Amino acid sequence: MRFSASEGLRTMLTAALVVLLLRWGPQQLVELSRVWGEWSAPQQATAVTYVLVVYVLLRSGRGVQRRVSWHLSAPSATALRAGSALASAAMPSAGGSLSLERRARHEAAHVVGFLASGVVVEEVDVRVRPDGSEGRVVAVDNKGLAPVEQAWGYLVGAVAGNVQDLRDGVHDGGSAVDMNTAQSQVWRVISCGVRPAGYDGPLTADALFEGARARAGEVLEQHRSAHEAVAARLVEYAESDSRVPLSGKDFDDLGVGRVPADV
Repeated sequence: MRFSASEGLRTMLTAALVVLLLRWGPQQLVELSRVWGEWSAPQQATAVTYVLVVYVLLRSGRGVQRRVSWHLSAPSATALRAGSALASAAMPSAGGSLSLERRARHEAAHVVGFLASGVVVEEVDVRVRPDGSEGRVVAVDNKGLAPVEQAWGYLVGAVAGNVQDLRDGVHDGGSAVDMNTAQSQVWRVISCGVRPAGYDGPLTADALFEGARARAGEVLEQHRSAHEAVAARLVEYAESDSRVPLSGKDFDDLGVGRVPADV
């Protein structure tokens, strides 16, 4: 049995209405039964197909909405990863492939940037992969810091790896993921509505980003010897094939505590 395009359109619209009725509650099942009884078998089959399609689309849309709203409205991040995707994102620079030493210096800069900003470093991991080295630094909030100071510490630590890369003459664009992480912390600072200690610029994205890069440069300069020591330990760690990640506590003896912002 065949029915016209107008009947098909009517069936589709009615099917969409059925989905809405089902979403409203069981009271509309009586009305649904009446409409269903008036349909022919082909119309019923088509309606079932439309219902399934509309249902899947609604579920997919709600899932996307949940993911987006979580990222936009989460009050405070409790953990931050820096540097984890640099190996896969970076193109080889003029100096050759991504070396273990270069990776270690990048991750060491994250470590120093976080620790000097009062952020707790939970894990540090550097490994040698067939297509290049890989590393990550996991930082968590220091609950003794105000929200704006936590966000600022995350921001400074996140950009520190790229600041060190540029100082080392590395211009491969491999810190793109770190920059995305830093951007989220810029918005977090702005949402606090107050300036972090030692920052007297405007609460705008560009100004905060540049201010954090400048601050990371100051911290790395002040803790140059500590940065070199952290990098050396990361190389030693990677070459040992240890499966237990390091943490900020493994670098306590280097004295990289929170650095006053006015130093």
